[in-house]
Amino acid sequence: MEACSDVAMGMWIDINKIPGDARRRKDPITKYAREHGLVFPKMLRKINWRILIRAIDKDVPRFIQSRFGELSISEAAYENLLEKADQEYPRALEELRKSMVMSYV
Repeated sequence: MEACSDVAMGMWIDINKIPGDARRRKDPITKYAREHGLVFPKMLRKINWRILIRAIDKDVPRFIQSRFGELSISEAAYENLLEKADQEYPRALEELRKSMVMSYV
């Protein structure tokens, strides 16, 4: 697999396709997002959090986003949260799909 090809993992951005002046900036990804009307990278975690808490119980989103300081759990409860996160994450993805459809309507 090539390091940053167009098809590699879908989440990678080929740095060679970003205009030369953007590569010299401190944060070329944010500049690229601004110029193309995309969501800023720093907002992705917040958007994910809001979708997760809308779809599932708050302890699971805290677990998924590694907000362990906000959780008061024992090791046994950790295993339960892992299982619960696996079960409930599809509901969060469905909520994301609904949000995306609503934004295009």
